[in-house]
Amino acid sequence: MMETLESIKSATSFWGKGKLFLKCIIIFLMAMLLWIPTNFIMEVVKEREGRQKKLLQISAVSGLDDKR
Repeated sequence: MMETLESIKSATSFWGKGKLFLKCIIIFLMAMLLWIPTNFIMEVVKEREGRQKKLLQISAVSGLDDKR
């Protein structure tokens, strides 16, 4: 009877650790899924900042800068 109790405890312990590992994997996957759109947004912001700098340079060269 003691052997069966010990085997049940070890099996329960194994599945408990397995559930924790599965939860960690799910959290990691969710974090990666949330990171991807954030990365896209950061790239768009960088692209727009670059375009703004180019436009400011063009306007300064052509004399269209804002001197009011």
